[in-house]
Amino acid sequence: MKIEVYEEYIKYLNFFIHRYGDVIKKIEPQVEAKQDILNKQYMQMIEYAFGFIQKINLFSIQDYKSQLLFIPQLIFYFNDLCECPRPPTLFIDFDVDLEAICKLLKNNRQINYNQNQYFPFLIDISGLSDGYHHLAGFILRHKQNEFTYYCVSIQVKSQELKGNWKKFYHIPIHKLKLIYKECLQKNQTLYTFAEDTEFTYYEIQKGFNYYFNCSFSQYEQKLKMLKALELIMFTNAPFKDIAIQSGFSNYNTLNRVFAKHQIPLKEIPRLII
Repeated sequence: MKIEVYEEYIKYLNFFIHRYGDVIKKIEPQVEAKQDILNKQYMQMIEYAFGFIQKINLFSIQDYKSQLLFIPQLIFYFNDLCECPRPPTLFIDFDVDLEAICKLLKNNRQINYNQNQYFPFLIDISGLSDGYHHLAGFILRHKQNEFTYYCVSIQVKSQELKGNWKKFYHIPIHKLKLIYKECLQKNQTLYTFAEDTEFTYYEIQKGFNYYFNCSFSQYEQKLKMLKALELIMFTNAPFKDIAIQSGFSNYNTLNRVFAKHQIPLKEIPRLII
């Protein structure tokens, strides 16, 4: 069975890796002496980014397979064991600790499923987490047998828990993203913008709930948070400047939004070179 992955999702998850490579390649001559420090920072930032994306529930369980592919994707990028291209901006080989990655995943054993706001529940992925202990052999064999089995198991379980949650929605994800982009460009409310589209306001809102587990405005806010996280982690800019650059009206708004998700700004790790 082929594991399908939304390119859109992988782009979001891996922007941390790309950005990290962009920053550290500027000091490539001194990298060898700082390799241990950089490796520790890398693991710290990946761990924080992974937890951040889960905490703000950036993507819905509809794309759970991509979420669970996050850790193997990191290994593919930083090792030549699989036929997976490296990011073009990354020139440094990291010695990724497989045990550390397994431990990281085991700390995230459940995914918050809130596909429909009236039927929230948790899907236990502990069985999938255990599967990562076999990941080294899986990578060397260039196969997906065990990993596919776990993904299928989660898919079956989610269908058993709520078998008919897919039936109400039909707008493709790429059209939703286009709607979002055009709505921002025209500086219109979604309700006004929807009057000139083939879809109703409520259909569009359902679409964002289906794919992104949030409303249109919440989706916009989460993308701003993601941009702010990138600037905080990889620049030395003050928070007030980061707030404006990431789309928030001011620092107080940025701080309030992050606080709502129980994410203290001052605890976010910043790259030290």
